[in-house]
Amino acid sequence: MFSHFLRKLGAVGWAVPAAAVVRAAGRRWRLAPGAAGFVPDLAAWVADGSAMVVKANPYRTVYRVALPGGTVYAKHLRPRGFRAWAREVLRPPKARLEFENALALAARGVPAIEPLAWGGPDSPWPGESLLVTRDRDGAVPFIEFLEAPLRPVVRRVVAAALGRFLAKLHDAGVTHPDPHPGNVLVELSPAAPPRFDLLDLHAIRFSAPLTWPEARANLVLFNRWFQLRATRTDRARFWDAYRSARRTGPLVEPGWCREIEAATTASNLRFWAARVSDCLGRTRHYPTARAGQLNGYAVRDLPADALAALLKNPDQFFAGRAAGGAQACERPPLVGAVEEPVPPVGGAAVVGGRARPPRPLAAVAAAAGRAPPPPPRAPRRGLPPRRRGARRRRASRGRRG
Repeated sequence: MFSHFLRKLGAVGWAVPAAAVVRAAGRRWRLAPGAAGFVPDLAAWVADGSAMVVKANPYRTVYRVALPGGTVYAKHLRPRGFRAWAREVLRPPKARLEFENALALAARGVPAIEPLAWGGPDSPWPGESLLVTRDRDGAVPFIEFLEAPLRPVVRRVVAAALGRFLAKLHDAGVTHPDPHPGNVLVELSPAAPPRFDLLDLHAIRFSAPLTWPEARANLVLFNRWFQLRATRTDRARFWDAYRSARRTGPLVEPGWCREIEAATTASNLRFWAARVSDCLGRTRHYPTARAGQLNGYAVRDLPADALAALLKNPDQFFAGRAAGGAQACERPPLVGAVEEPVPPVGGAAVVGGRARPPRPLAAVAAAAGRAPPPPPRAPRRGLPPRRRGARRRRASRGRRG
């Protein structure tokens, strides 16, 4: 963050090619070398139907724009809330960071998206910013590629190429803080090895070639996704390719992969625990949702009309499951001390909460005409616990004797 502040003030030199400045559509645009004459106008692209929304949330919208000179992607970034606004006062806009980082990666020989222009408000105050990048024909998000069935020979080739790609990043002193498959593009060609390109570059860090502790920390983040979805054989091929491709730093020992596997398991456990605590309290990902006696939290991407309908009748989903012949709940819908998750939408639960005032589980079961469930019994391990007061009674007997 401090380096970004110095970068905004110009106190830190940044070895990227100079960008031409143009003003168009009420914004000031910086054009990448080779993009002379390009005039971005997102409003016009949306109006004439050239732009199609690919991804959208309250903080950004990504468009795929079909232009006569080729397809481009436009990322529209919106700072929401005081915290985001203050952050952009202290640091450059995300669009500028991603634009300059992409040019710096190209200078270091690291494949990444090709930037064309970035634009922001024509004033010193922060506001909405846009980044325009060139489309890579034939490249697809790596996460979509992995979700399709792959032949064994393709898995072998991709695992080895991915290891060499990560080794190249670390030799170049590049650290991606969020290295999951959604931030990587992959392109397969019969006549060439797989090509990977980095996405989401605003938080990329540049340094000297990574030492083993630094590389291990980044490999653990990368392995969090693959440890749960890739076979041990695929991960071993990745590790062998990574070891062989590293050209700087200490010699990477074969047994160090065990450190990565153990650290990845611990990292995943911390990640899940943080997500659990995150969804049980108000955060930017789970804003508060209230209606009458209900007090809960909803994911930020849930449409307002769907949230309003859910808060109006929280039990509708459970009743529909039972009436529709689908898998019914073993117990009646509990609007009390037990939090019932809503059936997932897009693979993730959309809302969770607790009614006020809470009703004990025994009271809910009694209202439904069922016997309350027995309390869980803790397993007995080792010596049984001492009864309360046993030490005092023994001491008093000793004094009497």
